[in-house]
Amino acid sequence: MSEISKEKLDEIIGDFRNAGPWAGTIAERKAKFENCFYRLCEAAGLDQDGWRVEFEIPNRFSEWTSSGSSHANYMEKKMVLRGRLSVITLFHEFGHAYFGVEGGNLELAQIEAQDFAKRLFQEYFPDKFARLRTNPETGLLEKGE
Repeated sequence: MSEISKEKLDEIIGDFRNAGPWAGTIAERKAKFENCFYRLCEAAGLDQDGWRVEFEIPNRFSEWTSSGSSHANYMEKKMVLRGRLSVITLFHEFGHAYFGVEGGNLELAQIEAQDFAKRLFQEYFPDKFARLRTNPETGLLEKGE
């Protein structure tokens, strides 16, 4: 794994932002998320580890649910986006792939991935971030009231 430079993050996430991750058909949106994930993996040197992304998402927007069941599977080196396509969840699960589980500490890995996702979302999608709040019980971002 290698550190991703600020310039590379600006390029990759800037392209993702400019492509409009919330616009398009489900297939078009999946392609944007997949492209961002693989570009981030390449920049981090994870592409050589064989990390991949899978989607378990209903084919109709009306059937979308929370993305809370999304996960990174270290053993199989895959990220599964489940429920609905969420930019924050993409960043969070990539964070798991990027940082790994240092010393087997899953709780620390979860906090690290959450912080990573929040930082990226706040920096690259500030208008969307401003509409969210942090749930005091879970530490997760949620739509504000």
